[in-house]
Amino acid sequence: MKQHQKNLPLCFLSIGTVSFLGAVQAESSLDDDFFSLSLRDLMNIEVTTVSKRPERLLQAPGIVSVITEQDIMGYGARNLKDLLLRLPNYYMFDSSTFTASGATMRAGATQHLNNHILYLLNGRPLRESQNGGLHTDLNLLFPINAIRRIEVIRGPGSVLYGSNAFSGTINIITKKETSPLAGKVESQFGSHGYNMNSASVYSEFSDQVNMGLHINNLDESGASIRAIDEQGIAGSQVLYREGVGLFLTADVYGMTVNVIENELTTPTISGANRWSNTADFTLERRFIDVGYERKVFNSWSASVNYTYNKQIKQVDGPGTSSSEFTSNGYLYEATINGSMGSKIDLLLGMVLETLKGDLGTRGGTYQSERQAFYGQLDYQIVDHTRVTAGLQWNEIEEGSGRASPRLALIHTINDQWTAKGLYAEAFRSPYGSELFFDSAFLKGDTDLKPEVIQTSEVQAIYHQENLSIATTLYHSTSQDSIGRAFVDGTNTFVNLSDEVTFTGIELESNWVLSQQWRINANASYQENEDETGQQEVMLASSEMFKLGVSYDSPNGYSLGAWVSHFGDVSKIEDISGNSPAIVNPDADAYQLMSININMNLGKLANMASLNTAHLALYINNLLDQEVWFPEMGRRLVNSYPQSHEQGIYGTLSYEF
Repeated sequence: MKQHQKNLPLCFLSIGTVSFLGAVQAESSLDDDFFSLSLRDLMNIEVTTVSKRPERLLQAPGIVSVITEQDIMGYGARNLKDLLLRLPNYYMFDSSTFTASGATMRAGATQHLNNHILYLLNGRPLRESQNGGLHTDLNLLFPINAIRRIEVIRGPGSVLYGSNAFSGTINIITKKETSPLAGKVESQFGSHGYNMNSASVYSEFSDQVNMGLHINNLDESGASIRAIDEQGIAGSQVLYREGVGLFLTADVYGMTVNVIENELTTPTISGANRWSNTADFTLERRFIDVGYERKVFNSWSASVNYTYNKQIKQVDGPGTSSSEFTSNGYLYEATINGSMGSKIDLLLGMVLETLKGDLGTRGGTYQSERQAFYGQLDYQIVDHTRVTAGLQWNEIEEGSGRASPRLALIHTINDQWTAKGLYAEAFRSPYGSELFFDSAFLKGDTDLKPEVIQTSEVQAIYHQENLSIATTLYHSTSQDSIGRAFVDGTNTFVNLSDEVTFTGIELESNWVLSQQWRINANASYQENEDETGQQEVMLASSEMFKLGVSYDSPNGYSLGAWVSHFGDVSKIEDISGNSPAIVNPDADAYQLMSININMNLGKLANMASLNTAHLALYINNLLDQEVWFPEMGRRLVNSYPQSHEQGIYGTLSYEF
């Protein structure tokens, strides 16, 4: 391992750039009073993801960060991908097959899909049955102007959320309107023929009836990438994107409804990483969640949910034969949540899930049944000390089950210091493609076991009126990781034999300098090794450093700048069992810098009638960095170019 990397944790600690509890969120929309709130006040804001109920961020039994509506407005973004890239110890990557779908958090990725980080929408799982984590449409198409905040748990979350909450959980929480009728129209336009148009309507008909509807359209001619493929042929691809999306949310007398209808077409290299296999890849998503919550007595409530996840994947192009894959997931969940006196909170739940799919000529149909039972108890031992114990029992097939526990001790040392000690386990079950796929270039294995991870974490949080600092140390061990290996000459899904150990430090800070100026920063460093002692066996940057500075002027404009440093990524060719062709540039360190200017046209022009009209300018990859990441699909070439093209984008919006 490089010597300078070994010293990075000490460097981070010495400069005091510690872990940002940027996880502070104002429940209201951006208004003139937001900066008048102290960080101590914001620390008392409630989050809901960790325990499936509202609780103070400082008391939540997990490592939590939050991307706020203020962050989105201040630093800018075109899509969810731009937002998530600012998270600590996180990177989203492309492969030759899937754009903006792979993700690594705490160096946890073993494939070119995001099946180690569970996505939630308003607390409900976005988890399809075929791959478990194909999120291209969400990352590029979901309307970010519908987002109130994004709560992120780093570390295991299977105790309450089951499969895929392995390295982390990302909960997208959307806005609710507090006026009888409101809406917004928005148009984004810019480099590489980028154009995203959207319209939103919100309404609060009464205290118990609230709804929102968002429709958007994406049309991008796209930038070009160039690389050498498995056959040694140099080629290029234009990253065009065409899509439409609909998001509906409603809350009617205790019944909640969330609906997503997306269709997105992007280029792909289907199967083997060869330019001759270039095709169109169309991803259709239908997500429907219907829930009902009712108070049963005093401080107790019960809820039921039906969640439907459907994806259709269509591959069609001159370089490959057409194929269609369909996946359906049906999830039924019931929970009861309440307090037993003043010191004990209890949550109990059960889940029944049916997964179905059709792999067409490449595996046929499949179906599996899963069920889970879970519970969590929080006990306030004394005024300043709280313990949490939780457990999920998950049955995948008859006679096959696994327990995923959670233990937490949270102690408020004084008004400025809070400490957390956490232990949790998580699992990820194999999905349809991994079990049943059958083709000349990729095969599944019906004997795959769930992959599991155990994580211990310690966090210290310092917070005062204008500064928050948090430092997290973690140690994880994973077994039976699901990856790919060549078996009898065919790329095959397998349980990797080696146990992998991860050790890391995460540092976050949020500093409000004045009512106008603030700084957000995070840094992380991780090491990993397998049971043979080989280091850097997971494909991820060892170190990351991310810094944002924003200025909010009382004169109607704001400025924000964000820079992210990603260190060198470990090389495929250095990992035992891999022998890729070294034909493309290494995945070396790089820096991604963006600048955002947001203007209130009414205030700037001194015209009250335009106070809800905004013009924003967002510059992406200002330093024009060329980015490469290891080719995570078949691992037969060393790297693949990433879609971080430099560009300038304008957004014109009007609220009514």
